[in-house]
Amino acid sequence: MEALRARYGRMKSVHLVTHAAISIFAEKGKPGVSGGLFFEYWADGNRYRIKCSTDRVLNLASDVQIAYDGHESQLYDPVASILSLSSAESRQLPMACLNPLFMPLDFLSPDTNECMACGTMLQDLADANRWRQPGGEIADGGGSSVNFSDIVAEDGNKRSYRLRLNYVSGFAVPAALTKFYASGRQEGQFTMSDFVTKDLSVGPVPMRLVVKSFDDEANSRATMEGTWVIDLLEINKPLDSHIFTIDQSSARAVWDGDAQVFIKSSDGRAVGRKVVPNKQ
Repeated sequence: MEALRARYGRMKSVHLVTHAAISIFAEKGKPGVSGGLFFEYWADGNRYRIKCSTDRVLNLASDVQIAYDGHESQLYDPVASILSLSSAESRQLPMACLNPLFMPLDFLSPDTNECMACGTMLQDLADANRWRQPGGEIADGGGSSVNFSDIVAEDGNKRSYRLRLNYVSGFAVPAALTKFYASGRQEGQFTMSDFVTKDLSVGPVPMRLVVKSFDDEANSRATMEGTWVIDLLEINKPLDSHIFTIDQSSARAVWDGDAQVFIKSSDGRAVGRKVVPNKQ
């Protein structure tokens, strides 16, 4: 586990592009739906930018862009064409997309009742305090299974994980991760494959991930299944600073969250008025 943490901790910058095919299964007589998802992610230290879009048929959260340039948090809603700005750095990532870079390490997630919709950040990968102590390690067919017990609080309950490690080119890699409800039933499964090395100091990382979610009923009915494929992955490559700033010219309205006023609007009448922007 220490070797795995050290490898991921050597990621100082990342750019990835991924697409996913997702099926949401029928519930309470409603028909199931299938659709696609697009996700792009840049990160360098504590700076990041995210683009998330999904097929409307999936009926997930609205498309969004989120960025932090080291000084200002930015959230762009392309449907409402509103860009919201704030000087406060936030961990909250209100979007429908999962980040495939962090899927194998979901046990690092800060998402709790105290930090709803909060996401893992690149700098977390090098933070030894975030890599919780496993409950035990069990040899298992040439790999190992590591149990993380009661480490994540969500909805007032504890969550546990089992991480399955395999070896690729002599490196321990996260091959499968199972997340459990407090009841002990499975909440989710992440299965990783197609490992490639993009940076020698980091070693192999997965380019294909299959995700399954289950309800907490006795039959553990599957609620979602999806396959994420990383189309582009660059690790420890230089990233231009402008990437982490969303262009204000693309928005019809710009909301200053610190001053609680519009600093730009499509007709100019709302500029300077303390009106909360409508969200669609």
